[in-house]
Amino acid sequence: LENKNQIVVLPTAAGKSLCFQLPSLILTGVTIVVLPLLSLLKDQLLKCKQVELQAGVIKGGQSPEERRNIFQEIRERALRLIFTTPEAISQPRIRDLFRGIEVAHFVVDEAHCISEWGDTFRPAYLQLQEVFKALGAVTLTAFTATATKSVIGKIREGLFAGLEANLVLGNPDRPNIHYTVLPVLTKSRALEGLINSVEPPLLVFSRSRLGTESMAKIQKRRFPDREIFFYHAGLFSEERNKI
Repeated sequence: LENKNQIVVLPTAAGKSLCFQLPSLILTGVTIVVLPLLSLLKDQLLKCKQVELQAGVIKGGQSPEERRNIFQEIRERALRLIFTTPEAISQPRIRDLFRGIEVAHFVVDEAHCISEWGDTFRPAYLQLQEVFKALGAVTLTAFTATATKSVIGKIREGLFAGLEANLVLGNPDRPNIHYTVLPVLTKSRALEGLINSVEPPLLVFSRSRLGTESMAKIQKRRFPDREIFFYHAGLFSEERNKI
């Protein structure tokens, strides 16, 4: 609200969303929130609907009519919040549609992705400062739940280069979460043991799409009566929605 750029490090469920939802009701212009995943866009949109906060989504695959309707609502101030992805907001034609629209707050959520993905398969993350300036946005804020000193430095370099930004650090301790490292002979057998001993649902991460698919297929053969799926960005939207 004081028009200060900030890097905010808060643990999950500490209220990061409220930090841009509430100001959006007070600020005169629209708030744009950049998220890394379409599933997160859906989650945020649902949360806004639950509290009757008018919000919209700009993403790939929308029809020209959908886009026209969204920007019409923005111009009429019917939408206070817009959720989008780095790839969508970096498109010149999208930025052109924002001409004449006041952008009060530009938010990058899960900002550690700038460090982790910007130099590899998500180069659009490295264009976000250029987008911020092109939109004429008043304030820039980066949110993350996980950031080492090195990651914070890369966020400053990749998003706030040449800009002043306050650093807000919350307590990272999550007393309801604990970590355990289990030495195993084979990961596949260890996973089988977990499936046998842990009540569903169980979420398992893999380093690659191929590893995700292979792991799911092996465990499906061992547990034919269980619902076991693989999930990654290579799935069609219908498949992701089904899961």
